[in-house]
Amino acid sequence: MSKDKDNGSIFELYDDRFLGKWNFEDGEDIVVTIDRAGRDKVFTKGKPEEKTILYFTDSKPMVLNKTNAKMITRVLGTDKRALWHGRKISLYVDKTVRNPTPGELPGGIRVRPHAPKTDTIVCADCGLPIQDTEIGGKMYKARAIAENARTKFGRVLCADCARIAREKEEVANE
Repeated sequence: MSKDKDNGSIFELYDDRFLGKWNFEDGEDIVVTIDRAGRDKVFTKGKPEEKTILYFTDSKPMVLNKTNAKMITRVLGTDKRALWHGRKISLYVDKTVRNPTPGELPGGIRVRPHAPKTDTIVCADCGLPIQDTEIGGKMYKARAIAENARTKFGRVLCADCARIAREKEEVANE
């Protein structure tokens, strides 16, 4: 190896196709839009290994560990990968994450336990933005509809999907 190549960043030796903690400025959050989840080969120390990957429309993909998958499921209100498409999450570096590789510095990417602040709330069942809706002659704000559904059904729903969930619940209770 030539001396010129030895002067590069140590992180050039890692599989840079994926987000890593080195892609974040200190204290920075990165808001990303989910495209899909899948499997792909990741090269760790030059050896290929198949991992679960979360792909974004506006950023490099990241290796998706179970801790982050559970948090995304909580934030988005569903574990159905197809319903994650187009949804936004906020990523940050948690410096307390234990690194499983001996000798590596601690810290890793984590998902914030809440959706990024946006004006759009998306239904967990149909994936469409929740709109202000008139119900029984009274107007309800999208946020109120979503929170009411979360309380009743454990997930954020639009008025139409909440009505369907309520009907299914009534049939099940007969």
